[in-house]
Amino acid sequence: MIGAVALSGVALAGPVAGPMPPAPAGGGICDTLESLGGSIYQGGFINSVKLSGRLHVNAAYTEGDVNGSDFDDTYLELRRFRVGTAIQFLNDFTLVAAADFNKNSAVDDVRFGYKQMDELYLNYSLGNSIGLENVNIAYGRMKHKFSAEGTTSSNSLKTVERSVLANHFYGGVRATGVKVSAKSGPFDGALGFFSTEQDSKEISGWGHGTAIYGSLAYACPCGGTLTLQGLSNDVDAGDDDRFGYDWAASLAYTNKFGNWDLLVNAIYGEETNGDNTSGIIIMPSTFIVADTVEFVARYEYATSDGNNISLSRYAADASGAGARFDERHALYAGLNYYVCGDNAKVQIGAEYETAEGSSKGAADADATTLWLGFRSSF
Repeated sequence: MIGAVALSGVALAGPVAGPMPPAPAGGGICDTLESLGGSIYQGGFINSVKLSGRLHVNAAYTEGDVNGSDFDDTYLELRRFRVGTAIQFLNDFTLVAAADFNKNSAVDDVRFGYKQMDELYLNYSLGNSIGLENVNIAYGRMKHKFSAEGTTSSNSLKTVERSVLANHFYGGVRATGVKVSAKSGPFDGALGFFSTEQDSKEISGWGHGTAIYGSLAYACPCGGTLTLQGLSNDVDAGDDDRFGYDWAASLAYTNKFGNWDLLVNAIYGEETNGDNTSGIIIMPSTFIVADTVEFVARYEYATSDGNNISLSRYAADASGAGARFDERHALYAGLNYYVCGDNAKVQIGAEYETAEGSSKGAADADATTLWLGFRSSF
C-alpha cells in the first residue's frame, strides 16, 4: 500500500473548509493544480481514483527572552510533503491512503523518504439511512478533528501555523479507530472510538488504552455554525497515550459579518495529572483585494494550573529551555496572497507572545516571530 501511495506521486489534501476560488492571475498553473485533484480513472469495479498533493514550506525569524535570557534564530523548513490517493470501489467503499515523505524537514538536511502514514482508512457510505443523511462508517488511521483549527485542513489555514492552544489538544494526532458520521437537517455529527497505541507508523493495535470522540455541528437559522467537540481518554499506567490528556472539550462559532469572517473557539481540558488547561482563540479575517489578498488577525489566550503551555513553534525551539508556562497571550496579524485559491498561496505574518510562570526556573517570557509560508496542494 505504501508503494502504491508513493507511485501516485500525490498527497491526500483532506477536507477543505471554505475554499477560496482560484485567482484568475494564476492562469494555466491554477488550471493544472485543479485538474490534478480530479479523477484520473473511472471504471467498473473501481469507480474512480483521485489524486491530491501537499507541499508546504515555512520560513521564520524569532527572537525574545525567557527569564531574561535572550534568544534569536532563523528557520527554513519543509513543513509538509505528503503523497496519497483515494480509491472508490463497489460504489460505496473508499480507500484513503496518504503518507508523509519528508523524513527530515530541516532545510540544511532535507531527506526524502517514507516517514509515516498520515491517513490510512476504509470508508463505507450507507447514504441516507435510518432517518439520517450521508451516513458513513470508517476504520483505520485517521484525523479525529478537534478544535476549529484542528478541523481545518492545513491547506486552508489562514495563519502559517495553528495556535498553541489548539495544537496542545489536537497536536496533529493520527489515531487508529472507527468513526461514524451523519447529517440530519441542520446537524452534522460524528462519533469515534480510538486506540491510544502510538508505536505504529501505520495501523495501531488495541493493546493499550482507548478514547471516545464526539462532534456535533449546528447550522444556526440566524446564521453561523456552532460546533461542539469532545474527547475522553481512558489510559492506565504503562499504557501508550497518543492524545496526552484526560479529556477535553471545544466549542467553536464561525460566521460572516459583512465583509468579515469570524472564528471564536473556546477550549477546556484536563491533563492526565489533574491540571486544567483552557483558553480562547478569536480570529477575524477579510479580503482587502477580492479573492486575492486577505488580512487575518488572531488573538489567543491560554491558562493552565501546572505549567502546561509552551511558546509557539519556533520560539519554543529557539529558546532552548523547554520552558512551559501557566499563562500565555499571543497576537498574530498577517496577509495571505492567493495565487490559485487554497491550491497555491503565500502567507506572511507577525506574532507577539508573552507568557508567565513556568517550570525549570523560568518565570516569564516574551517572543516576536516573523512568519513566511508557502502552501501548494491539489
